Amino acid sequence: MYWFQNTRPMYWPRLMAGDYDMMLPLFRMYLKMLPGNAAQVHQYYGHGGAYFQETTPFWGGVPYMGPEVKENWTGHYFTPILELSMMMLDYYEYTQDAGFAREYLVPVASAGLLFFDEHFGRDTHGKLLLDPDNSIEMFWKVHNPAPDIAGLRAVIPRMLELPDGVVGAGMKENWRRLLGVVPPLPVDDSARRLLPYTGPQTAKGRNLENPELYAIYPFRLYGLGKPDFLLARHTFELRKFREKGCWNQDPIQAAYLGEAGVAKDYVHYALTRKDPKLKFPAFWVRGHDYEPDEDNGGNGENGLQKMLMQTEGKNIYLLPAWPKGWDGEFRLHAPYNTTVEGKIVNGKVTGPVVTPAERASDVKINQLTYE
Repeated sequence: MYWFQNTRPMYWPRLMAGDYDMMLPLFRMYLKMLPGNAAQVHQYYGHGGAYFQETTPFWGGVPYMGPEVKENWTGHYFTPILELSMMMLDYYEYTQDAGFAREYLVPVASAGLLFFDEHFGRDTHGKLLLDPDNSIEMFWKVHNPAPDIAGLRAVIPRMLELPDGVVGAGMKENWRRLLGVVPPLPVDDSARRLLPYTGPQTAKGRNLENPELYAIYPFRLYGLGKPDFLLARHTFELRKFREKGCWNQDPIQAAYLGEAGVAKDYVHYALTRKDPKLKFPAFWVRGHDYEPDEDNGGNGENGLQKMLMQTEGKNIYLLPAWPKGWDGEFRLHAPYNTTVEGKIVNGKVTGPVVTPAERASDVKINQLTYE
């Protein structure tokens, strides 16, 4: 079985590493699941679209999970297709491969958006009503979970930006309509913090995760230089679960919030968490599930990359969360077929060398605003 929660950490950092060819087998596996999953969705519910199970064999398949079905870990958990769409959007942004966008990205993302549009009803205000819907594996069958709202709010605007040669105007019109009915992220205004789902926070927690932080990563609605930064940082500071290693996303989220000390602590832990019983250096010690663990290395690598470089549109930010006392050399890939390389000595970047050269004007070192 492929557990998306455990498989994704190895693939996200392949973007900055430039290992694009290593990502295609993952995308291809899920793309091949689409026809069968879509057929089952239509059989069960009588509507279009598709999604991927959190835990699935390589040939795919989804169980019937109507509202009357008893809750469980992954039954009413529909988030993976949104995160995979986000990863595919990044792949396209990095490579500018229009063929990939047409053949992989648009089929997968459009199937996921159609599923959310047609599977769920509307509330009294005409907004999408995500209920029952798991807030990942943490809270089961809740109302308007933050990860799915964040995913829809992150994916749809980026799909609308795709060139007309990649996607038709009719699809964009449907996505604009859907974006207009996506509900707001759940927020506790009195405490100034994001919430894992909307409504009274009475659902029983089943895991050790912070679903409200999905709006920071992987869906990147909040971060350095973005609106409501203090809301996101305060939410991170109040997070309930702070465990290190395995699939915990804290090092990446900390980097996106400029928390260099926290990111350093978590990244160091993840990348040095070896098991002496296991043969190879990158066979990480067992986390929550099994050994060798897939997640320590991936999340550690991803966190380290984001401490060193983050991108937003054409902007390339260097050292957004880099700790004092760490020197190093780097060569990282950025969107629009760009590479950035240089050295860090005493907190300063020498160079950097940017390829192609005309992208050098997009590089900003420690030039981030906080709102």
